[in-house]
Amino acid sequence: MRVLVTGTSGFIGRALVADLAGRSFDVRPILREASDPPPGLRPVATEGLEPAAQGLPKADVLVHLAAANPVRGDALWQDEAALRRANVDHALGLARAAAEAGVRRFVFASSAAVYPPSGSLPFDEAHPPAPTTAYGRSKLEAEAALGALARDLGLGLTILRLAPVYGIGARSGMMALARLAARPMPLPFGRARAPRSYLSLRNAVHGVVTAVTYAGAAGGIYNLADPQPLSTAELLTLMRSGLGRAPALVPVPATLLRGAALASGRRADWERLFAPFVIDTQRARDELEWIPPETPQEAVPAFARAVSRG
Repeated sequence: MRVLVTGTSGFIGRALVADLAGRSFDVRPILREASDPPPGLRPVATEGLEPAAQGLPKADVLVHLAAANPVRGDALWQDEAALRRANVDHALGLARAAAEAGVRRFVFASSAAVYPPSGSLPFDEAHPPAPTTAYGRSKLEAEAALGALARDLGLGLTILRLAPVYGIGARSGMMALARLAARPMPLPFGRARAPRSYLSLRNAVHGVVTAVTYAGAAGGIYNLADPQPLSTAELLTLMRSGLGRAPALVPVPATLLRGAALASGRRADWERLFAPFVIDTQRARDELEWIPPETPQEAVPAFARAVSRG
């Protein structure tokens, strides 16, 4: 099976191409301009955002991981037009080029950011999207535009809504939490008990590989997350256990920390620590027979140890 992959310079992309190559797939990275290919792989070079003019080789599947995903404070954080160009226009150009090249299936890495930022019940794929960030809105727009284009072109489309992915190289709140856990001081998160969904790098790669290899994946939207949501208190406890340390979490009332966060304009940061956010992965388990290969109890302590080393 030949698989084309974008975003191979990202931490998910690097892990994905290594996994696919280890399975003896013919993996071809799609690179923009002068990017370096992963070792041992022959790339497909494209220019700019519209690869159709250069053409793509025929393949079984194209996995589109590349995206602009700015963190708060970056220049792109609220630049709707720039994010639309990067996350919508680029995806549509790749889908058109893929169909012209005879690629049969297109796997699009979307995000759980298309859902509301918090909720008392798990969000399944039927829940009305309500993104609150420019990035989430661009991903939702890309989903809709790709769905319409795939129907017109007869291209099999699989959409994967990934929970926040943690691993070395990720720019995420989990990296900040791991660095915080490594500090020798008590932390005021003893009452941060709301469950939240996360996705380890290994589980993310396994989910994408499942979507690539499972024939029935085309045409579906699937949430991907670790098999168990964790609260901030549970995350820090696991991280510090991986470092051989006691949790040392102080039970400061969440309302006090919420007031401080609102006063400083950091409501989103408070929600990521204290508000529930769980996505339901039952559809992926039922329809794709996806079984994540590791639990958070295995992944989180190992992640904390890796962060502490470097």
